[in-house]
Amino acid sequence: MYMPLVALSLLATLWLLRALNSPGRHQLWAGVAVLDGLVLYTHSTGVLLLLFHVLVLTWYPGPPQARWKRGGLALGGAVLIWLPWLAYALPFLKDNAGFWPGQLDWWLVVSDTFREFVSGHMVDGHVEMLTLVVWGAALLAAPVLLATGSRQEKGGVLFLVAYLVVPILALLLLFRNVPKFAVRYIILASPPVFLLPSAALAKLVRFGGWRRIGGIVLLTALVCTSCVGLGNLASNPAYARPGFREAAQTVQQLMSEDETVLILPGHLFPVWQFYFVPQLWEALPDDPILDVRHELDYRGTAILLNHWLADESGVWLVEWEPWVVDPTGMVPCLLSQASETVETFEEGGGVRLSHYRLDYSYAGLPLEPRVSAPVGTSWGLPLQLIGCDYPSDIAAGVPVNVSCYWEGGG
Repeated sequence: MYMPLVALSLLATLWLLRALNSPGRHQLWAGVAVLDGLVLYTHSTGVLLLLFHVLVLTWYPGPPQARWKRGGLALGGAVLIWLPWLAYALPFLKDNAGFWPGQLDWWLVVSDTFREFVSGHMVDGHVEMLTLVVWGAALLAAPVLLATGSRQEKGGVLFLVAYLVVPILALLLLFRNVPKFAVRYIILASPPVFLLPSAALAKLVRFGGWRRIGGIVLLTALVCTSCVGLGNLASNPAYARPGFREAAQTVQQLMSEDETVLILPGHLFPVWQFYFVPQLWEALPDDPILDVRHELDYRGTAILLNHWLADESGVWLVEWEPWVVDPTGMVPCLLSQASETVETFEEGGGVRLSHYRLDYSYAGLPLEPRVSAPVGTSWGLPLQLIGCDYPSDIAAGVPVNVSCYWEGGG
């Protein structure tokens, strides 16, 4: 939804400018209401765009009373359009725990936003450093160059800078006690990163002479650094997006009728359901949205696996960022104990697909781990060592897989 979010946000902002320049055209204000409503439906961080639009209505030149009368109705209409979604989403608010306690780091937000806006994490090393330098120089020089122009150009610079800065500042203030951040949440503020250098380049080219040459050189540098990242996105497997579609196709082609699918963590079920048959999978844990408080424990997981695998000959495990709810890899460990063969597929973008053929003698996992006597120490950790299990046929010089089980203290 993030690219549509950018497109709709930019379109809504352009429509707002048209409405402000032609305040008597009611259809333009109706368009603002509809487009802002679509932004809110596309992603809840669309609220940050509405805050910017409130600022535009406050400071835009012209009679404030007429401007606020029409603009206020338009923004209010957008919120009314959004109300059905709010009525659905508010009951989930108490379950919204996709983060650990803490505070949002403003420097992390600013630095990561700049890095991902201009490189998309599609380049690394010296190429990434060169990309950051080129785009950073362009973004710093563009407002200075444009601010020396006409009053209209100065107003345009102020508008674009506010378009970039206001949503980021609003996010930092509204979510300062929510230490979960990804740049895609604020991607609706990205258009000025490209519009400011574009406007500056257009002005340099119009000047002619050495400034035109400088503009062409800067344009070439901007385009070349962008093309490297776009090339990696299109063809380099190391930068692939999560391969849920490929994983679903693999399972559909190879899955037997007496097998099932487990997805870990369970909150990714919407994308898996989109590509796969809706009924033939189970989620660990069964949360509609991510809840980091629901880390899997041994007994609860063993009960679920015994129930789901009772009449199955095999299981496919789909993992993407499993460490959020299974930081120690307990689920693959338990499945490997119950299976005779394991086959693993890497589908790109961090999606891991494992196929377990259950042992013919599989009668269920024990509800308590079968372990050796625990060692009488915790090494100063707030954990109690329950014990370890290891194979009985240990040979010299052969690697041994040992699983140790701990219980949280307090």
